[in-house]
Amino acid sequence: MLALEPGLAAARRRDTLLAQAGAALQEAASLETEYRDLAVAFSIADPDMVDGAVEYLQGMEQINARIADLIANGTQELLTAQPTGPRVAERLAISENRDTDAIRRGMAMRTIYRTTARSDATTGEWVAHKTALGAHIRTLDEPFSRAIVVDRCRAVLPNLRPWTGAGPEPLRAIVVHDEALARHVAEAFDRDWDRSTPWTGAEEPRAGLTDLQVAIGRRLAEGMLQPAIARDLEVSSRTVTHQIAQMKVAAGVTTLFQLAIWWERRSGRAA
Repeated sequence: MLALEPGLAAARRRDTLLAQAGAALQEAASLETEYRDLAVAFSIADPDMVDGAVEYLQGMEQINARIADLIANGTQELLTAQPTGPRVAERLAISENRDTDAIRRGMAMRTIYRTTARSDATTGEWVAHKTALGAHIRTLDEPFSRAIVVDRCRAVLPNLRPWTGAGPEPLRAIVVHDEALARHVAEAFDRDWDRSTPWTGAEEPRAGLTDLQVAIGRRLAEGMLQPAIARDLEVSSRTVTHQIAQMKVAAGVTTLFQLAIWWERRSGRAA
């Protein structure tokens, strides 16, 4: 056996210890994620642990996985409020299987979109498919809060706590397991539902105007300028300009002032 030079032996031992320390740190960092899933499963298995609990979720993947789990365990009702207008195809694809499965299991599904979603073909196709399965979908031309409520006992809401972490703010949400609070959210949904308009997936005209044009007409009557209308309805300025041009044709006028007068005369029938 050959004697190892002390400096080399120390360096090797140091490298070994550093590698072990690095592995231990990685394991420690992963414990929170690993045990979080176990804690959620444990809380669901024990009803006494669920009441009043709040889960904090972060990141699209974790949020969608948790929503899918909650819906999969639902038995009666699924309420969804989507206040940001048209939804991109990727988001709709994520919800496709979980929502379809819920409907086929007998859950009553109701969804509210912003009125601007009616002008989006992709969202319209999704709505047509879901209504054919038995879902009920409506649109609302005023702001409302995002929420998902399962069986009126659990609610998924945006996490509005100010972001204090490092780097840009990720997508965040909370899951409320308090039935009393979840029912408050469901009742707010019901109030929005009562003011909303049924949608089967088509851009259905109402007294010669689409819902989007009605929403624009109301805001014109309130004195809002086109850029403000676009921001309020969460559509592009070009969309508002195009819709106003169509409204002028329908009204047989050429100026915005004439359109406003025409709207005032027939707004009672359009609203």
